[in-house]
Amino acid sequence: MGDKVALSVKDMPKVDRVLHCALPVLYVDVPVTPAWVGVGGTCFAVRWGGRTLFVTAGHVVAAHPVGSLAVPTAFGGELRSIGIRQVVTPEAVPRDDPDQGDVAVLTPGSEPGFDAEWAVPLEMTGYADMTKITHGWPLALRGYPRATQIDYDLRVLDRSCYATPGTYEGPSAASACHVMQTSMPADGADGFSGAPVLALRWRDDEWEGALAGMIVRGGSAKVHFVDVERVLALLRTTY
Repeated sequence: MGDKVALSVKDMPKVDRVLHCALPVLYVDVPVTPAWVGVGGTCFAVRWGGRTLFVTAGHVVAAHPVGSLAVPTAFGGELRSIGIRQVVTPEAVPRDDPDQGDVAVLTPGSEPGFDAEWAVPLEMTGYADMTKITHGWPLALRGYPRATQIDYDLRVLDRSCYATPGTYEGPSAASACHVMQTSMPADGADGFSGAPVLALRWRDDEWEGALAGMIVRGGSAKVHFVDVERVLALLRTTY
């Protein structure tokens, strides 16, 4: 399958559309709200139980109080965002494999209204079966580098996300994660924790993508991601 992968996610319209679920996580300076202090990582919007939730890596939000977290609902104009009122993480985390517990679900303070041009929540009605994904299988991701720009004078957030295809290397030797081979920005994968990873398939002469997992760490050539089943387990037990 890998010989059909396009050079750019934008060459795969259906995949690009699914990856519109990816959004940056904003850290808010609470005492001077609404002064936005920066982009801390990536999350992705999902529809679950009739509402919109955000999924990210636990370490992206672990050091920040709930009231200091927000997710933008539009880009390029005056900054609009939705605050987070609850963060849920797994109750039990394996000591020998903390990556498996590095998942968090963020509940917004109200139902967000997205500009469909910029963000489309992912319907969790279908997802990849990673037991059937083999070495070399085509994958794709989208995340927000920490270098994502905020114009503090104009209160404008630049949608400087990074999307790229890659291939499945196999299970991680150090944890129960999966490994994706890809080409990351020159300054590495900083800011991509919490980003969605899709497993691709060629169907009816075009590429389609289904959620395969979420990035928890990585470097310039490889990223590690937890299985989509870890995300589903947290959603099922909590919501």
